[in-house]
Amino acid sequence: MDAFSSVSVILFGVGGVGSWCAEGLVRSGIRKLTIVDSDRVSVTNVNRQLMATTRTIGQVKVDALKARLLEINPDAQITALQKIYSAETASEFALDSYDYVIDKYDINIIVNENNTFDITERITAYFNVSKHGIFRTIPLKNTITRLDGTTSTNRTQVTNVNVDNEYTTSRENGNYKLKI
Repeated sequence: MDAFSSVSVILFGVGGVGSWCAEGLVRSGIRKLTIVDSDRVSVTNVNRQLMATTRTIGQVKVDALKARLLEINPDAQITALQKIYSAETASEFALDSYDYVIDKYDINIIVNENNTFDITERITAYFNVSKHGIFRTIPLKNTITRLDGTTSTNRTQVTNVNVDNEYTTSRENGNYKLKI
């Protein structure tokens, strides 16, 4: 985790995916994190956003999330900005000063009639340091044990990988690996 302690990240949007992304970054050792969102916590956020609880309704999202992240790592340097990124505000963000810029992170899951899943993950990220990247390890097979003790095996099929950058894929130890 020491390798991540000097990495700086700015994350735009701390909603249903972004809030969990922020927690994952802090738990992974990222200590310099700027979170940006203009919204306040509403009752409709409670079922899917990390910082949204009955106690935080009405609070500024980035402030509520900052408090949560500092409970995980009190030594983290969390900057909370209640702003919107736009052409007019772009100069306020100094994006070149960050190692990672995470602009959008969305996941869409569709359950098909035959009990298969179509999962679409969209990440818009910019890397200001060439050694950084995104790494995904996707198990190609997993076994699920039900409460009654019976099991079933699910197989994963990875299709339609679209990346706007150089990337490599491999299959290792029963996993599909993607490196961007």
